[in-house]
Amino acid sequence: MLRVRTFEAGVKQFGDPGVSFAEFQELVRSRKIPVALTKNEELELMTNQATAIMPWLLKRNWSVRVVPISAPELVSSDLPVKSLTRTAEGFTVSTGRLAWPNTEFLFAISKYVLLHGRSGPARVDDLSPGAIRDLNFATTWNATQIFSAEPTLENVATP
Repeated sequence: MLRVRTFEAGVKQFGDPGVSFAEFQELVRSRKIPVALTKNEELELMTNQATAIMPWLLKRNWSVRVVPISAPELVSSDLPVKSLTRTAEGFTVSTGRLAWPNTEFLFAISKYVLLHGRSGPARVDDLSPGAIRDLNFATTWNATQIFSAEPTLENVATP
């Protein structure tokens, strides 16, 4: 977020910090120098990130997957978007991998509806209980907080 103009204005106002702009940026990135952002700066950062990933997301066909009545509900976490890469041995769950053409993206938008981005045809269909179990496991993988309407969780990765 820090721009050269902002850095130069700070040099004029507070004096030379003894490091170049690139070195200062590295200190901020490594959190050796904390920088508090305003809500507008945070929003701008999120918008820039969304703009950067949008072309990769649009390369996939997006399906709406629905939890059938009486099936287990979907959970969410503090890492709700997961990448799923299928292999002959099964699948790998991760975050990222936007540039991998065979990677699918999963995102529960409610406890009953999931968005599924993949290269196959888009569709609207029900999730099987086994698929819900696998998706809940993937959603909670590597998360520190899990969000669910259910009082107990089964078949999820514990934080």
